[in-house]
Amino acid sequence: MKFIHQDLTIIGKFNSSIIVPSWLKETGIYPGQIEIELNPDTNDLRYHLVKNDIYAQIIGDRFIVYPRDPSAENFDRLQLGFVSGIFNNLKYTPMTAIGFNFRSHLTEDHSDLFKDVFQKINDTKSNIQKGAKLTKSNFTRIFQLDDYKITLVYELEVGKKTEVVVNFELGLNKNPDKAISSFINKVKEFRSYAINYATKV
Repeated sequence: MKFIHQDLTIIGKFNSSIIVPSWLKETGIYPGQIEIELNPDTNDLRYHLVKNDIYAQIIGDRFIVYPRDPSAENFDRLQLGFVSGIFNNLKYTPMTAIGFNFRSHLTEDHSDLFKDVFQKINDTKSNIQKGAKLTKSNFTRIFQLDDYKITLVYELEVGKKTEVVVNFELGLNKNPDKAISSFINKVKEFRSYAINYATKV
């Protein structure tokens, strides 16, 4: 399975005038080269942490980190350690949740499993209005694994590959800085779970 997107997202109230390249270097959180760019998808500023080859940016109430190569297999605690450093220094920043998100295409073998189901849904929808055809649908499953909520979504669209989205979420209540560090240490494990859940339809 090849990931077409993956990111670490923290939800909270962030001060974008504090989390800037000069501050990251002065505190020693990330002393390496940082390039300032404009994200072509959102028109927001983002920081390219060159050595780690990842992007970091604040969009509204979200602090988002993602690899330049969406399919990178080494996007884990070694690349994300600086995030723990940020929030160890900003202990009083209000934060509510942290999540790790994966998006991938299912292999043809797994996509075939949906064909019959999709056809049955299409037949049912066609009865609502004669001649109507369902062109897009999704299936959602929600799991609980210890303190983590796992949301699994299969997205089906006529003429396109079946996509699957896996989200791991943890609420940040007490000691969010410690919870963030613990969450980041589990990223590699989350990736294994994502592959496992995504291929067991």
